[in-house]
Amino acid sequence: VVYVNGGGAIQQTTLSIDPITILPRDETTVYVAGNQSGQGKLLIYDYDLNGTWEPIALPSGKLLSVAQIDDNTLLLAMNDGNVYKFTYSPVGVLVWNSVSAQHVRYDHAEGTVITAEGSNVKQYDYPGTNVIDQISLIDSVRDVELWYNR
Repeated sequence: VVYVNGGGAIQQTTLSIDPITILPRDETTVYVAGNQSGQGKLLIYDYDLNGTWEPIALPSGKLLSVAQIDDNTLLLAMNDGNVYKFTYSPVGVLVWNSVSAQHVRYDHAEGTVITAEGSNVKQYDYPGTNVIDQISLIDSVRDVELWYNR
């Protein structure tokens, strides 16, 4: 459902996926990432058309987590253990240098990628994949959130 600042819904469309995240792309489109019957899907909702379209088929498997680098680039963590880099222009999906993770976040303040897999949390430089820091915890990581202090 799309809402305006001053009131109620102005448009709505049915999604064919179970969304895990919605991220902005530009003034009239948003990324909608989720799963359909165990298969990861990336859709783009177009406000002007009031509908979605699929820019590219994702690799086989369930989508676990998504991080937005910029309007053109997403990192997609999938249950095959890989993190994939999606680019809108040119449209493509490639393994992000064999980095494995269940959760992925992008730290815009530092320009780094934070990943979690099992009990390990790692920080990578971006666009490279050099490990900057890492910690191992006693138990599995359920999610990663980045918080900023002023």
